[in-house]
Amino acid sequence: MKQQILELLSEIGNTGIFINDIQEKLEIPDDKLTELIDTINSLLKDYEIVMNKKQKYFLSKYFNIHKGILRINKKGFGFVDTNDLENDIYISKYNLNSAMDGDEVLVKFDEAKSEGNILRIIKHGMKELIGTVRRNSRFHYYVEPDSEKINERLTVTNLDEFNVVDGHKVRIAITKYEPLTGEIEQIIGHEKEPGVDVLSKLYEFNIFPEFNDAVERQLDTIPEEVSEEELVNREDWRNEWTCTIDGDDSKDFDDAISIKRLDTGYELAVHIADVSYYVEENTAIDMEAYSRGTSVYVVDRVIPMLPFQLSNGICSLNPNVDRLTLSCIMEFSFSGNLLDYRIVESVINSNERMTYSNVNKILDEDEVLLKEYEQCADKFFIMYELANKIRYDREERGAIDFDTTESKFKVDENGKVLDISKRERGEAERIIEDFMIAANECIATHMKNLDLPCLYRIHEQPEPKRVREFMAISRTLGYPFKGNANNVYIKEYQRLLANAKGTDEYSILSTFMLRSMSKARYDVNCVGHFGLGSEFYTHFTSPIRRYPDLIVHRSIRKYIFNHKLDPEVLANDLIKLEDIAMQTSSQERNAIDAERAVEDMKMAEFFEDKIGNEYEGIITSVTNFGMFVELPNTVEGLVHISNLWDDYYYFDKEHLSLIGELKHRTYRLGDHVRVKVQNASKRTSTIDFVVINKKKKEQKKKTFDKPTKKTRQETFDNPKEKKEKFYARYEKKSRTNKTQFKTKRKKHS
Repeated sequence: MKQQILELLSEIGNTGIFINDIQEKLEIPDDKLTELIDTINSLLKDYEIVMNKKQKYFLSKYFNIHKGILRINKKGFGFVDTNDLENDIYISKYNLNSAMDGDEVLVKFDEAKSEGNILRIIKHGMKELIGTVRRNSRFHYYVEPDSEKINERLTVTNLDEFNVVDGHKVRIAITKYEPLTGEIEQIIGHEKEPGVDVLSKLYEFNIFPEFNDAVERQLDTIPEEVSEEELVNREDWRNEWTCTIDGDDSKDFDDAISIKRLDTGYELAVHIADVSYYVEENTAIDMEAYSRGTSVYVVDRVIPMLPFQLSNGICSLNPNVDRLTLSCIMEFSFSGNLLDYRIVESVINSNERMTYSNVNKILDEDEVLLKEYEQCADKFFIMYELANKIRYDREERGAIDFDTTESKFKVDENGKVLDISKRERGEAERIIEDFMIAANECIATHMKNLDLPCLYRIHEQPEPKRVREFMAISRTLGYPFKGNANNVYIKEYQRLLANAKGTDEYSILSTFMLRSMSKARYDVNCVGHFGLGSEFYTHFTSPIRRYPDLIVHRSIRKYIFNHKLDPEVLANDLIKLEDIAMQTSSQERNAIDAERAVEDMKMAEFFEDKIGNEYEGIITSVTNFGMFVELPNTVEGLVHISNLWDDYYYFDKEHLSLIGELKHRTYRLGDHVRVKVQNASKRTSTIDFVVINKKKKEQKKKTFDKPTKKTRQETFDNPKEKKEKFYARYEKKSRTNKTQFKTKRKKHS
């Protein structure tokens, strides 16, 4: 009845409806009137609907009451992400009403003030938190929450039950939210112990390395080798040349490639580990994989979705052993067009465990490796040939190759970062990416054409507001965006990136382009993938590390191989898939946030002993409080506006620039600057820079350039001394502006 009422009110819109009209339209008999009233009261209590003075009922959104997830900033304010509004709702720290980061809340939006007020907490998102044990001056122990988003005092009720010392990292289960109260569940370790920092950060995001006892018991039933009985009705590819291509440090291999030339073109077989054969629905391992959603890759470790006995064992396509697979066998023409395909249960025996670096060297005709792999070197050149044709065809459809920069960390056995560099992406990485995309598109097309329940990977068109913001940024960088923000052509994005390729602005442009787009997610409705230019797309190729891929495998086995096509079964499966889509999309975002948090922490730790070092960098973002500068090794730091001592700077929002009022020195996106490390804090995961000088560089033609005045550059060890010299010089030179300077000096102080 709740669902019927909500659907009716949605159809009615903002005109509202009386209760007797609800009864009439839903054809509810008088003997069920009490149930109707109770249901309406329940919806009112949950703020799903509201009633006006005339006793008409409306959906809450027509009274600017919305449901969403609260995300709190380090400074105390927050934003509520809702599904029915284009923009997030700003919440000041005075209107949080005890809500915490991650809570699902009801918020009343005040359009006049452009901010909201939390009405009620629907569900608390934070069940646990990570803290550090501290000892005060009276030798009493207390727990300080690690998250800067928690500004409340934490009371721990069972501290005396644990033998804690100053510096212990602990996991706290929240027992009460007002006031914030909890109990210690686990001592993670001491903050100075190797690896405890990363482990604490993972726990903060509810990512746990350990598997529960039920999973451990089920692992005893998983075989270590493939038996002959399991090969019945499987297509045998063990005599065909097959190889895996992965990173140097990879331990789990869930995809392998077989390729050969035909008279009509090419045959490409993408073999994917048949995880669904070993992980059956509703088992302990399956429920744990559903909960995790994805594997998490951080600086010095992997938190797998599946236990190592599966991910590195029987499910991993290790070389020279039989492995069960699902294979998508595709036939392409010499021009790269897909002619035919088959989806089969199969068995393979991988001939080679290849790495990206070695394949790249072979393609560069490295004589040593060509001799070492002379039996199969020609296969990699065939792969290169086909991949380029597939990629060209995809680019003609408008697919965007963002080629975003990633950080590569070199760590010692204790997890200490020795070096940070930019991860290079070679031709071998592109080849595998092209082949995996081709297989994903093929599977999605097959499932869509059969109209079977499936979990699709979708990427919707970007929102007009975000497109307009990106237009301003691209124009500032000297790459004007052509077109209408309300109807974006994907090829325009492609054109911009192609024009910026090889320039300093490329990484900035591609980063802001990504931010302007909708987030890719999982859904049961196949609406296409905007970024790839794909009409049909899913995730099929990584079932070891992504739960959606495992679900797609399960659907293929259930409907295509086992022919379970009862309409009632299909309808129930569709409902289950909707839940899985929401869960896996949420867990994917959580994993990305955790990976970034660990990287930020480790970058800050790496720079803690580099205070005073100078580096060349590029301005990647400009805000009203300063600018972010990225170094060649991908590390980014903030130059706060208060540390620009040579002038008063104001933020030009239109051109995303900081402009000096007196000397007109301008800092823009893409400008090169020399910076010095002023501060770095592992605890807050922040790095602060100060500008040494602005390096001159030839700018692209811009109509808004302002004249600059050359001034003598002065450097002082003491920032206060620098300010005093600055004010003294200009007060002496400019008598007419003396009053103005005194006012600004006072304000600045």
